[in-house]
Amino acid sequence: MLDPLDLLPRIDPATAKIWFAHVHKASGTSFSKQLRDITPAPCEPVSCCQTGDTDLRRVQDWWFFPNASCTFQTNEDHVASIVARVRRNRTKHSDEPRLVSLYRDPLGICRSDWAYVHRLCSSFAGRLVRELSAYDARRLQSLAHARGRELDTRSFCAWAMPRYPDTPLGQLAFAREKANGMLSLSRGFAHELKLYSAPEAFRWIQNNVNFWGVSELYTVSVCLLWFQTGLLDKFKSTCSCQPPNRTVTAFHMLNTAPKDAAKEAASPFNISHAELERLFATDLALYRLLRTEFERRVRLVEAHTGVMFWCPT
Repeated sequence: MLDPLDLLPRIDPATAKIWFAHVHKASGTSFSKQLRDITPAPCEPVSCCQTGDTDLRRVQDWWFFPNASCTFQTNEDHVASIVARVRRNRTKHSDEPRLVSLYRDPLGICRSDWAYVHRLCSSFAGRLVRELSAYDARRLQSLAHARGRELDTRSFCAWAMPRYPDTPLGQLAFAREKANGMLSLSRGFAHELKLYSAPEAFRWIQNNVNFWGVSELYTVSVCLLWFQTGLLDKFKSTCSCQPPNRTVTAFHMLNTAPKDAAKEAASPFNISHAELERLFATDLALYRLLRTEFERRVRLVEAHTGVMFWCPT
């Protein structure tokens, strides 16, 4: 049987730089902590959601430098856009970082983002925006930037809440802009690379992203990451569904979905599933391709190692 490491990209955190393409509302904050734990020298992050000219020059220097002093970077800009702008007319180079990402059903992303924006804006009603954490302030900025609006963070909620009121029309407007905006799953490929179809975006990810997982199978994704990064002892001792492994029960409860569900229940999103599927048709098609390939890789590793880590629920 072929060794999965001959078929799956190998990532050695001890020698390779890692760029984590953080998909918003796809458990990326939790996953980036896993990556920081296995990389020797995390970098100071570039701005959360927009990579301006100053940041881009710094990223370019880091991207191609063979002996960078830091080895891990994360950003919420679309990875295809970042790569296109960083490489410019250069060809792919061995000193480039290994690209890693975590994806999620785009309908779940939309519902979660709706709950996030409304929860956040409600939480500081009557307070100054400067009291927000830096992360929350940048997240609020990103939605405005994605629509091409240069809004001060202080005025974001005053702009967003009338635009997206908690009504059927407000929710529909939010979903439409989420589906068509630069923060959607597939549209980012159209920005620089002019790729509009799910198969084209999927092929780009296959050719450029060294590892991806899915948020809905968070712990399975972490286990596959450990396998591809060569942490085989940790993989074998922690990930197996079978006894006498005593750590697996706690480990497999790490999935972040229940926390998201509780938050989303506080700001229910009442657009029909059929309407969301229509709006996010391309994103859904891309996600299904990514999920199918992810599941194939998991089964390949399970068959090779004899370690079942996609545990039945």
